[in-house]
This record gives sequence, C-alpha cells and structure tokens, in this order.
Amino acid sequence: MLSIAIVGAGPRGTAALSALAAKVTQPVIVHLFGALNDDGVNIAGQGTPFDVTQPEYSRFNARTAIVDQFGPYRGNQVPVSDANPSNDPAEFHKKLEDSVASLHTAPDFDTWAKKNYPQYVNDFPPRKVIGEYLVHCYEYVKKDLPKNIELVEHGWASKVSGVPGSWRVTTGKQTFTVDELLLTVGHSLNPPKPVSLEDFGGKTRAYIPFAYPLSVLDGIDADATVAVRGAGLTFIDVALALTEGRGGKFSEDGSQYVSSKKQVKKILPLGLEGIFLDIKPNIDVVADLIGERTLNATNKKIRESESLSKILDLIRGLTLDVLKKLDYPYPEAIFDAVVAGSAPSEGNSRGTLADSIAAYDGKRKLGAKAVFAGVFLLLADAILDVLPGKEWPNDEWETFRTWNSLVDIYGFGPPPINARKILTLIDAGVIDTSWLDKGVNALELPEAVDVVVDGVLAPGGYWPGAFPELAEIEDYLLVWNEDRKGVRISADASVLNSDLKPVQGLAAFGRITEEWELGMDTLNSSLHGQLPLWAERIAGRME
Repeated sequence: MLSIAIVGAGPRGTAALSALAAKVTQPVIVHLFGALNDDGVNIAGQGTPFDVTQPEYSRFNARTAIVDQFGPYRGNQVPVSDANPSNDPAEFHKKLEDSVASLHTAPDFDTWAKKNYPQYVNDFPPRKVIGEYLVHCYEYVKKDLPKNIELVEHGWASKVSGVPGSWRVTTGKQTFTVDELLLTVGHSLNPPKPVSLEDFGGKTRAYIPFAYPLSVLDGIDADATVAVRGAGLTFIDVALALTEGRGGKFSEDGSQYVSSKKQVKKILPLGLEGIFLDIKPNIDVVADLIGERTLNATNKKIRESESLSKILDLIRGLTLDVLKKLDYPYPEAIFDAVVAGSAPSEGNSRGTLADSIAAYDGKRKLGAKAVFAGVFLLLADAILDVLPGKEWPNDEWETFRTWNSLVDIYGFGPPPINARKILTLIDAGVIDTSWLDKGVNALELPEAVDVVVDGVLAPGGYWPGAFPELAEIEDYLLVWNEDRKGVRISADASVLNSDLKPVQGLAAFGRITEEWELGMDTLNSSLHGQLPLWAERIAGRME
C-alpha cells in the first residue's frame, strides 16, 4: 500500500486530504502530522493563526467572501483525472457523493456562517470563528473519506529525514517511513534574523519573542510599561490583549474606552517606518473608479503578457488613472513615493491612522497607498496566473518583489473596528506613539521598559533553520534559495532540484514556497491549483 505523510495539519493539510479524496481510488495510508497537540487534543484543520481558543477581539483582516476550502471542487472546476473510474463528470460526481460527502457542494465560509454566525457573513470576524469553519471543513472531509484512504492522525513532527522515495517522519518515539512526503507547514517560529534578550542592551527585564498564543502575555504585570517591536497586526492583538483582554471595555463602535485596573500602564509601539498599518482599504471603491470594462481589459493584458516590465507598467498606469480621477496633484510623483515606501513626517502616526479611517468611512478621499494596494489586489488573480514559478530579469523581479511587499502593508491592514480601537487607546493615553513617530529602532531603546514583546512575525518562504524539524532534508529545500527565499515547486507541488527536475516523492505547498509562488498566505483554495495535480500524480503512480 502506498504511504503518504502530510507534515502540517492546518488548512493546507485539509486541502491535501480533499485532493486525495477526489483523485485517488487505490488503497493508500495517509499520516497527518500536527493533527494532535501535546495534550493529545485534535487541532486539525485550524492552523495556529486560527486557533479556536483565542479571544474575540483578535480579528480576521479580510472579508470572509475569500474564505473557501472547497473552491476547486465546486462546479467541477477540478478536471476529472484518468485515475477516476470514468471521465464522465456525472459519474465522477456520483463517486464524490458516495465517498467524500459531495466536495463539489461543500460550504464556503459565508454559506457555513449563515447557519452558525450570520452576523459575520462577508464581514471581519474573530479569527477563532474562521478557525471553527476550518475545523468543520476538516471534519467534513475526514468523516466521509473514501474507504481506500486510511487516515492516521499524529502529533507534531519532530524530525523529517530520508532520501528521495523513502522519507522518514518522527513524532514522539515513533518513526514512519513513507513513499510520498508533502510539506504544508505554516508560520515559522524562527525568523531569518533572530532577536534575543541580550540584543536590547539591558533596557528591558523580559523579552517575549512570539506573541501567540496571546496567553503568553498573561504574566506581564498590570503596572508594566511594554514596548512592542512592530506596529502591524500583531501589535494590535498585543495592545488589545493588554487592555480589552484584561477587563477594559470599548463601546460597540470602538470609539470610547473604559480602562481596567488590570491593564498595563503604557504600550509603546516601535517601527522604523514610523506609522501604523492603514485600515483595510475598501477595494470596491477602487474598482468603481476603474470601471469594469477597463479592469477586465487590464487583467486580460496581464494574462497575455510574457513581460514582467509590461505587467509593472500596467499596474502603474492603472494606479495613475485612479489617482487622477481622485484629483491628486502630481500623481506620478505620488506613485513614486508610494512604491518607495516613503513614510510620513515625524510625529504623524496617529494622524495617518485617523486619515485612513476617515477615508474608509467616506469622509475624505482614498489615500494613495490604498489606491495602489486596491489596484494591485484587483489584478492579483491575473498576476497569479502568470508570474509564479518562473524566472524573470533580476531588476524587474526586485521591483515586483518590493511592490508586492508594500501591498502586504498597504492592503492588509486591520479591520475597521480594531483600527478604531487603536485610535481610541492612543487618545486615552494608553498607547504612546512617541517612539513610533521618531522611528526608534527596537534594539536601541531610548530608555528602559519592563517588557519587550516581538510583534514582527517571520515572513513566508524558507531559509536555513526556518523549521528545525526539516534540518535533515534542508539541502533539497534550499536549492533555489539564493534567487528567492521560498522552496521552488512545479505545477504539481513537486520540489524541484537544480536541474528543475522533481525530487522523487517530495512536495511542498503553502507559505514555505512563497516568492517562487505568490499569494500563498490565503484561505481561498481556488487561487492555487497545485494540490489537485499533486493528488493526480500520486494516483497515476498506482495505475
């Protein structure tokens, strides 16, 4: 019997199981690592960012319309493979109905939420609610797996080793040898440039290197002054955990705050950019300014393009058009400043946050950064169809990489309610922006604080030491690391060697491949088609 190991039991692990259920008809055994926590509790499906035990104020920073674990199968988008009994779609659907509870009619988040959390349909729900949906998806697939698939759930993988075609995965005192290995690991806890307590030069008594789960902050004293490295989404979670999470009360719209005796004394965000993330932009406004015909035409040009420079020109041109429609003076200069990552003048972090909220509320025109991010996101599907997995001229790729990273900042800011809460905490004097406004380096604190919490998460991709459990197979994963930081994979998720040939039985999918692949940090399963092809390859080797 063919044996498969999936290392990583979050949303990508569920997606891999779905693909196997839809494509594989011969007997296989699937070992899923990371399905059980250290206490033996099943946590499969959710993934660390969507832990179902986290507090309500920790919010998802995108509208839920994008959250869909079963998109590739709905409407038979995934072609029927030769591994299935027939190429007749009706018969294939019959097979799905009999074996995997009709993946092609399985729910997206909003369909599921209508029955469970109607208030969060197409909204910015607590991340724990997203986690509940993801757990539901995993159980949905697991409950009706075809009889030919034997699923074995395990705890965390402590070591992955072996050679092509014969891989070994260790968990606890057990080691399993498998024919096929798929890596679907999520967030690394080991950043490329790690920071330690000693790096702060005695300016803090304690350093918390990773803020999740937020319960790690429970030991911080109520009278503490806390500095947070980074002013992004993790900072917001930390700030709310140290205030609202300790009994502080916000009004329903987040505009008023009543403090608690248990909250910390002061919170100091730190960031060299000198700003908070802007509120999540409303890209519908950008789409309306562009117009459907122009947007469709631009997407078509991108899909037909074989030139990255032309794609960059299309993004720039469409952004300039929107800036002109909004009556921005000198749009070319404004665009150049936006893509250079220019920060506002010193002392303006509160003002820029307030401006972004006002723009979201329609009380002022959309900011230039939000316009750029909106244009980029509206073209993202076409970009994802063309760019991933290919080599491009270095100067053009570096420009695209910069723009893409800026979209992460400009386009994926906090949901409206949490942005308003941060503004309210600033005005209440709980959050002190003085160091952020000056662009203070977290490793060069002007004065001592009680605790430093690290709010800078490791990026997507792969680098030496990113996942210690993968150390013994690292040579297979770092082949293309000098060009881009991710693991390079083929169309069916196979890891590629230096000759661009698949490494036998080794595949990877998700954040670990970021940069060679794009947009991997998503819950929209329709954006990437590698896993159905991976499952089809496995089915083909058993014919």
